Amino acid sequence: MADYVIRACSDPTCRARYPAPAADGDAARCPWCGSPTSVVHTLAAPAEADESPAAAAPIAALLDNVRSLFNVGSIFRSADGA
Repeated sequence: MADYVIRACSDPTCRARYPAPAADGDAARCPWCGSPTSVVHTLAAPAEADESPAAAAPIAALLDNVRSLFNVGSIFRSADGA
Protein backbone atom coordinates (compact mmCIF):
# COMPACT_ATOMS: atom_id res chain seq x y z
CA MET A 1 0.00 0.00 0.00
CA ALA A 2 1.11 3.55 -0.65
CA ASP A 3 2.13 6.08 1.98
CA TYR A 4 0.05 9.22 2.32
CA VAL A 5 0.81 12.78 3.32
CA ILE A 6 -1.35 15.59 4.68
CA ARG A 7 -0.86 18.74 2.62
CA ALA A 8 -1.77 22.29 3.64
CA CYS A 9 -2.45 25.19 1.28
CA SER A 10 -0.08 28.16 1.63
CA ASP A 11 -2.76 30.73 0.71
CA PRO A 12 -3.88 32.43 3.97
CA THR A 13 -7.44 32.82 2.67
CA CYS A 14 -7.76 29.11 1.79
CA ARG A 15 -5.64 27.11 4.29
CA ALA A 16 -7.18 23.84 3.06
CA ARG A 17 -5.74 20.58 4.42
CA TYR A 18 -6.21 17.32 2.55
CA PRO A 19 -4.70 13.81 2.28
CA ALA A 20 -2.79 12.86 -0.86
CA PRO A 21 -0.62 9.93 -1.96
CA ALA A 22 3.04 10.61 -1.17
CA ALA A 23 4.10 10.02 -4.78
CA ASP A 24 1.36 12.21 -6.31
CA GLY A 25 3.04 15.19 -8.00
CA ASP A 26 -0.32 16.78 -8.89
CA ALA A 27 -1.06 17.24 -5.19
CA ALA A 28 1.61 19.96 -4.93
CA ARG A 29 -1.10 22.50 -5.83
CA CYS A 30 -4.25 23.11 -3.81
CA PRO A 31 -7.28 21.54 -5.55
CA TRP A 32 -9.51 24.43 -4.41
CA CYS A 33 -7.47 27.57 -5.13
CA GLY A 34 -4.41 26.34 -7.08
CA SER A 35 -1.83 27.75 -4.64
CA PRO A 36 1.29 25.79 -3.70
CA THR A 37 1.00 23.37 -0.80
CA SER A 38 3.39 21.96 1.77
CA VAL A 39 3.51 18.61 3.53
CA VAL A 40 2.50 18.99 7.18
CA HIS A 41 2.26 15.32 8.16
CA THR A 42 3.31 11.94 6.74
CA LEU A 43 1.13 8.87 7.24
CA ALA A 44 2.67 5.43 6.84
CA ALA A 45 0.57 2.72 5.22
CA PRO A 46 -0.81 0.17 7.67
CA ALA A 47 1.02 -3.14 7.89
CA GLU A 48 -0.45 -5.99 5.90
CA ALA A 49 -2.79 -8.14 7.97
CA ASP A 50 -1.76 -11.68 8.75
CA GLU A 51 -3.81 -14.15 6.71
CA SER A 52 -4.05 -16.73 9.50
CA PRO A 53 -7.50 -16.96 11.06
CA ALA A 54 -7.82 -15.55 14.54
CA ALA A 55 -8.80 -17.80 17.41
CA ALA A 56 -12.53 -17.56 17.93
CA ALA A 57 -13.52 -16.23 21.33
CA PRO A 58 -16.42 -17.95 23.05
CA ILE A 59 -19.66 -16.02 22.81
CA ALA A 60 -22.42 -16.14 25.39
CA ALA A 61 -25.80 -14.41 25.36
CA LEU A 62 -28.14 -14.13 28.31
CA LEU A 63 -31.69 -13.47 27.15
CA ASP A 64 -33.95 -12.42 29.99
CA ASN A 65 -37.69 -11.83 29.83
CA VAL A 66 -37.96 -12.44 26.08
CA ARG A 67 -41.66 -12.79 25.31
CA SER A 68 -41.47 -13.83 21.67
CA LEU A 69 -39.37 -16.31 19.70
CA PHE A 70 -39.28 -13.73 16.89
CA ASN A 71 -37.24 -11.46 19.19
CA VAL A 72 -34.74 -14.27 19.82
CA GLY A 73 -34.38 -14.83 16.07
CA SER A 74 -33.86 -11.11 15.56
CA ILE A 75 -31.13 -11.07 18.20
CA PHE A 76 -29.30 -13.97 16.53
CA ARG A 77 -29.62 -12.46 13.05
CA SER A 78 -28.28 -9.13 14.31
CA ALA A 79 -25.37 -10.84 16.05
CA ASP A 80 -24.56 -12.83 12.90
CA GLY A 81 -24.36 -9.62 10.84
CA ALA A 82 -22.00 -7.88 13.27
